[in-house]
Amino acid sequence: MNNHVHLIVIPEKTDSMSATFCVVNTIFARYYNEKYGRIGHFWNGRYYSVMLDENHLAIGARYVEKNPVRAGFVKKAEEWEWSSARYHIFSEKGILKLDDIFKYIQLSKSKWKTYINTEEDKKELYLIRKNNKT
Repeated sequence: MNNHVHLIVIPEKTDSMSATFCVVNTIFARYYNEKYGRIGHFWNGRYYSVMLDENHLAIGARYVEKNPVRAGFVKKAEEWEWSSARYHIFSEKGILKLDDIFKYIQLSKSKWKTYINTEEDKKELYLIRKNNKT
């Protein structure tokens, strides 16, 4: 995405995410602003977080991996160069070490490609977006 990122993470401590994103956002904004003569925030806004249980992890991961499709950048999730979908479908390694999502969800790797490329339920999308604010 050109103005935001989606991550699914498992924090080690209660405040791990807020502390991490505060540091990352501050350092990156400072770097970018100095390099390009800007001021202000780099990202679209504050990070949002939502807790996912094991039942909702697959839905959340599909939402994240399909975001470039919904934005019209690609036709299939695995076509987006910066998506974890490439790793989950093709085992294609990237710059980040990704955990194996299949340890946590009830879908096999072979069924994941079909699952993420099927149309999402409109109610499901509404609930994700509604609850994606903290």
